Amino acid sequence: MIWSTYPIATAHLIGLTLQRLTGIPWMADFRDPMVQPDYPVAQWHNLLIRTIVSLILYNRRLQKWCLLTDR
Repeated sequence: MIWSTYPIATAHLIGLTLQRLTGIPWMADFRDPMVQPDYPVAQWHNLLIRTIVSLILYNRRLQKWCLLTDR
C-alpha cells in the first residue's frame, strides 16, 4: 500500500503519481486541514492547495483517506 501524509502537500501528489504508475492501493492521511480560513494566506498558494485537495478527494483510484477532527 502507498501511504502519503500531510503537512507536506507534495507528498500527496507523489502518492497519486505512484498509484497511477503502479496500481498499488493508496491511502492519503491528512492529519490537519490543508486549507483553513486564514491559511494559506497568499491567494496563489491557497488555489494551489485547493487544487491538490480536489485531485486527492475526487480521485477514483484512492483507496482510503483519513482525517483527524475534534468532533
